[in-house]
Amino acid sequence: MTPLAFGELIDGLLHLFRRDHWQELIRQAVPALTAAQQEVAFGLAVQLVLCDRVVKPEEATFLTTLGDELSMPPGRAAQIQEVMTLLQRDVLIGETVA
Repeated sequence: MTPLAFGELIDGLLHLFRRDHWQELIRQAVPALTAAQQEVAFGLAVQLVLCDRVVKPEEATFLTTLGDELSMPPGRAAQIQEVMTLLQRDVLIGETVA
């Protein structure tokens, strides 16, 4: 993808985000992803939410909504979230992610 095409893609996504909010972006993106890509996307979303070690209520809502929209087997989103939480633990200093 050329830098111009990438810029146009980002501009279009930002326009959709401003007009329709993140829920619509998710709704439109899901059909374009394979089942494996959906799992990876959810894992990355969880990792981003956990990066500051604080899960805010709106972030928890986002993950729940995303997990519900993706076509993963029941319980798979919870498994991914649990694994990502385990990976975020900082056992060397005795702190864990809540």
